[in-house]
Amino acid sequence: MASQALGRLTILDVDYISTHVVPYLLHNSLDERDVQLRHGSVLGLAEIILGVGQLKGTRGEAFTGLLSAETLSQASELVPMIEKKRLYRGKGGEQMRAAVCRLIECISLAGIPLSVPLQVRLLDSIDACIPHPNEDVQERATVALSHLMRVYFPVGPSGPSDRLQKRVVDKYVKEVKTSINPAVTRGFSMALGRLPAKLLAPSSRVLDQSLACLCRVARPDATVGDEKDAETRRNALVALARICSTVGMAPHSTSNCGNHVLLSSTQVRHVFTAHFRGLEDYNMDRRGDVGSMSRIVAMQGLVSLAIAATNAPPDCSEPILGEEICTKLVGGLLKQLAEKLDAVRSEAGDCLWRLLTYTEPIIPFIPEKEQLMEILVGDTSTGISVDQNINWANPSVTFPLVTRCLDLETYFPFVVSGLIISVGCLSQSVAKEAATALVAWVKKTSTKNIDRLGKGELTMW
Repeated sequence: MASQALGRLTILDVDYISTHVVPYLLHNSLDERDVQLRHGSVLGLAEIILGVGQLKGTRGEAFTGLLSAETLSQASELVPMIEKKRLYRGKGGEQMRAAVCRLIECISLAGIPLSVPLQVRLLDSIDACIPHPNEDVQERATVALSHLMRVYFPVGPSGPSDRLQKRVVDKYVKEVKTSINPAVTRGFSMALGRLPAKLLAPSSRVLDQSLACLCRVARPDATVGDEKDAETRRNALVALARICSTVGMAPHSTSNCGNHVLLSSTQVRHVFTAHFRGLEDYNMDRRGDVGSMSRIVAMQGLVSLAIAATNAPPDCSEPILGEEICTKLVGGLLKQLAEKLDAVRSEAGDCLWRLLTYTEPIIPFIPEKEQLMEILVGDTSTGISVDQNINWANPSVTFPLVTRCLDLETYFPFVVSGLIISVGCLSQSVAKEAATALVAWVKKTSTKNIDRLGKGELTMW
């Protein structure tokens, strides 16, 4: 991978890079025989372009003072040339697609001047990679999309043109809503979350369109064609959280920031609802509990939303984040912390830790927060050192802690529902640790709590 390594060298002699290295990489990028040479050359060229862009920013020079106009033109036209030669076909085609997406990303980050037709041409190339079955290609394509749309395709005070609106947001929403191909719905769900605010939220109506589409396909019972698709649901939840981060929140639907509106309280609550539904995704397929993918990203998204809502403007007549949402949030995390899958418990523990210890500012309205902090954050009475590096995936560590949360009336039903799943699971190590911790708690607790436990089991079943 010498060609790729060339792109990572510190740019000391720009003239040498421009006259020798870049032409060498441009030539090899179109080599029709050696797959690895093509792939490495495209990546090497991408890194050089990114380095030159950073150098331009440091020196304050124009691009033509660092790379010749001819070299810039050849680099910009490389993607259409690769596609004209059909170099995505055959062995190494997926690698080549990913490398091309990285090249587009670096061109955008460097801010190379592009004509409008070439900007659109690069967008077409990205759109062709977004629905690719390979998840890595989809990820690279959506990252490239994010930078391309932010640097190019300017939007005026009145929002994007009808043509741009239909070409990007409307097209992506339609693909997610109507396609029966899972690769398409996965890719374009992910893509919606990568778009800049100037396209996602020029108005509340346009923002509602994207949010409603993603909320619908994120539902545990949503289907793509006639089948459920776990990756589409997961990507939709990730996209919803990213949109909230990108667009921002405001007390009123009329609030705006520059050339886009902010999410209203109602819209934020819809996103919270979608993530709470994601916590109840227990879909199964031949791979097992694929719903856990949605549960994991739902936990991550809920904590991010709670932090963003806490930092929203304080002049809201009705706070976005209230006690009801906080109770469901913490209770949902405790339920996942009490469940059978190691990866889910690990993420639930990390999310709880982040939520309880966040101080910029402190997240309000969390019921029985001090008691939770004592159990999960700073208590050592059990002989277990509870710190930020605790291995929440370890059932022998987690279950003795989480069963103590049964003493907290607010969270009792959440913890019970999680423990029932763990005690009855097929994994002997998890079931044993869960049962042992539950029996130990029963021996120490009051008759009232034991009665509640029995009523909880009858209710659950």
